[in-house]
Amino acid sequence: MKNTTLLLIFAVFATLLSPGICAQDFQFMPGAEYDTAIPTLKEVLGYTSGEKITSVADMVKYLKALEQSSSKMLLVPYAESWEGRTLYYAVISSEQNISRLDQIKSDIQKIAFPVNADEEKLLDGLPAVAWLACGVHGSEISGPESTLVTIYHLLASRNDEMVDNILNNCITIIDPTQNPDGRERFINYFNQRVGRWPDADPQAAEHNETWPGGRFNHYLFDMNRDWFAMTQPETRGRIKIYQEWYPQVLADLHEMGGDSTFYFAPPAIPLNPEITNAQDEWLHKIGRNHGKWFDKMRFDYYTREVFDSFYPGYGEGWPMFQGTIGMTYEQGSVRGLVRERSDNTTMDYKETIQHQFIASISTLEAASNNREELVKSFYNYRKDAAEGKYPRDVKEIILAEGPDPARTMKLVNSLTEQGIKVLRATSDFSNDQARDYYSDDFSKTKFPKGSYIIPLAQPAGHLAATLLMRHTPQGEEFIEIQRKRKEKGLGDQIYDLTAWSLPLLFDIKAWETGAPSTANSEPVTSPLEPEGEVIGGKASLAYLVPWGTQSSAKLLAELFRRDIRVFASDLPFTILDRDFPSGSLIVKTKNNPDNLFQQISEAASATGASVYATGSSWVSSGPNFGSDNVIYLEKPRIALLYDQPTNPSAAGASRYILEQQYGYPVTLLQGMNIGRTDLSRYNVLIVPPCYGSTLNRALGGSGINRIKDWVRQGGTLVALGSSTEFLTDEKVGLLATRAEFKADPENAVNKKSNDKEKKQSRPDNIPGAILRVKLDNTHWLAYGYGEESQILVESNRVYTPLDIQDGSNVALYNADPAMVMVSGFAWEESLQQIAGKACLLCQPSGAGNVVAFSEDPNYRAFQDGTNLLFLNAVFFGPGH
Repeated sequence: MKNTTLLLIFAVFATLLSPGICAQDFQFMPGAEYDTAIPTLKEVLGYTSGEKITSVADMVKYLKALEQSSSKMLLVPYAESWEGRTLYYAVISSEQNISRLDQIKSDIQKIAFPVNADEEKLLDGLPAVAWLACGVHGSEISGPESTLVTIYHLLASRNDEMVDNILNNCITIIDPTQNPDGRERFINYFNQRVGRWPDADPQAAEHNETWPGGRFNHYLFDMNRDWFAMTQPETRGRIKIYQEWYPQVLADLHEMGGDSTFYFAPPAIPLNPEITNAQDEWLHKIGRNHGKWFDKMRFDYYTREVFDSFYPGYGEGWPMFQGTIGMTYEQGSVRGLVRERSDNTTMDYKETIQHQFIASISTLEAASNNREELVKSFYNYRKDAAEGKYPRDVKEIILAEGPDPARTMKLVNSLTEQGIKVLRATSDFSNDQARDYYSDDFSKTKFPKGSYIIPLAQPAGHLAATLLMRHTPQGEEFIEIQRKRKEKGLGDQIYDLTAWSLPLLFDIKAWETGAPSTANSEPVTSPLEPEGEVIGGKASLAYLVPWGTQSSAKLLAELFRRDIRVFASDLPFTILDRDFPSGSLIVKTKNNPDNLFQQISEAASATGASVYATGSSWVSSGPNFGSDNVIYLEKPRIALLYDQPTNPSAAGASRYILEQQYGYPVTLLQGMNIGRTDLSRYNVLIVPPCYGSTLNRALGGSGINRIKDWVRQGGTLVALGSSTEFLTDEKVGLLATRAEFKADPENAVNKKSNDKEKKQSRPDNIPGAILRVKLDNTHWLAYGYGEESQILVESNRVYTPLDIQDGSNVALYNADPAMVMVSGFAWEESLQQIAGKACLLCQPSGAGNVVAFSEDPNYRAFQDGTNLLFLNAVFFGPGH
């Protein structure tokens, strides 16, 4: 017996010490053999996987070392974060495939955009492309770490038939960290709090980040909601490289709560109706492969719960509508190196890395074993979409150029950047079956030259349909389940928004057609840019800018930055045989720099705004330039409440819109310090949505009083979304309305009851639906708008309109409950109660103004249609 034991020990050591083979301390893949020519993490960085949380810089260092050691890998830079960190993706495949990558890419493009049956000849020898994306949320740390293990395993494995098949049959694309800025923020926080030993107590500071946390990027965007919005450079870079490779399989690796196990596909219902049956079958097939691996390794997991595939802005969702099999993986997180769980077990970082690694290998195995079927399925998806074989009653979307061509151009550019074909009409045309987004019936409609046509019969037709059609249904089965939950007093299972129709979010007039248009048109092949110019040359008296476009708002921001004095008319006027709407800008040559023409010409060119020169102030209608209705616009000095207690994403979106979209600076103020802040340095204070009643507690009595005094002295206070309720608090008293309770038959507008035993509850939540609002466009907050617009509602906030003596109801929800919702889902009772209620309020206070939005107009920075409402508040507020 002893001799046998010694022989076994000798055999093990002989294996470990034999030339060309190494074994890891912790076996992520039990029994694996590795080539010593490929460097381990410990050899490059000094520790094994899971002993530390690897920084972004060290990840790049190790990835470069792997690339240098193997001809089976390429490391490619693809974007740069706001904070200057380079984003890379790795390409791993056999030496033969790596040597012909250009040809493989070319063939992929041909099957992604099929023209005729000739593309089918390419399918036999084409490897499948499998994509692993990690770390879009910077605090979800195990996914990026697992990629280092996965790449090492693929490059270094010896005598592994499965790995050989993956290398031969697949091009593996690995995006190791989609959010390097957020990951570094998390690591810095953790390293500053971890002690001599990692603390497994889930209440320990090292597991609980302070504001804003590592989830978000520099501008605090949740980039797992940004795929179709493409507001961030990381996302734009990723969209671009996606379209170079068009993967057949994409897995997005995430983390969830620390007491959870592991989630993988198939997803929960509802499925977006643009996901095909074939894709759904693949989700189940690949999921079963994961189940086989996880059962073998005795890892717990679950499927078909919580995480749906409905919203198209997810990392797994957007690719689905291009033909990819997109999947979300969620690992219970330790948010550090070790964590106690509620089931009396302890999980360490190594285990979470291993789970992600095994799921990744299972994904690549499934892609390898099903290479031919996956590639053919992807080709058929794109081909069928191009031929219009998917059954739907809408054949194309038509967008009007509209009163703000720049806004429409921005939407069109976004579509083309995502691979969607857009045509521009070169002459007038008509369609016998067209309906606008407020109508249900088709009718004959005429369209002018310059209209944009998006046919849904195109390779990216599923993506175009889900992004552009007025409404995406969730399905009767899902809604019925939610109805039963509601009857039992349970919360709904709606995971994200129920509406995102881009024409509505951009406030662009759009039509769905029941038949293709017969129109002379040409494809949009390059980015569209508005052409700004000064019409009429150098002015002797003034330059005039019609208000109401994104370009005019950018121009105003630029003029403010250049310290140029600007006036605006509170009434429409006519001059130079042209009508100028309320809010139009008047830049007088008097009291402005001598080189005003040069400066305003530069600004017009940079922003795309049209500027009109005049040597006369004689108008044929409306106020002359010296009227009291022509006001001087004081240069905004904008402060934005930041840090605790604001919602990070909401604060980041407002900052991003001002700084990056419109080019205007903003000062960030810490909410906890408002009581000690000299607010006289600012004339605009933006309060983003805040969590619950935390704003009152954070500001305290001194902070609240300081804000109230500041407003009375002439400040413009702009409250967004949930922070509006702060204004209605009795201790604050800056807004003479109240958030309503759930309506009952006897009292449709509930006020505080004297019956303390009567329980009052808030209305049911409206889960991200697009609602119609009626605007008072004679008020300066609504300059640039018609009588109606839309806004995204994701809350249960219902505010009674202001009495006329208290202030102005600038925007009210449509008064007809049957007409108030344009897209999405909400319970009938919610629509009944919110119809006719307040959306945008303005109440004077002393010499200042309180502006209150019931919803956040800057939500995710993709509601371009509400930009001007927000900008009117911050740019026009100090002048009113």
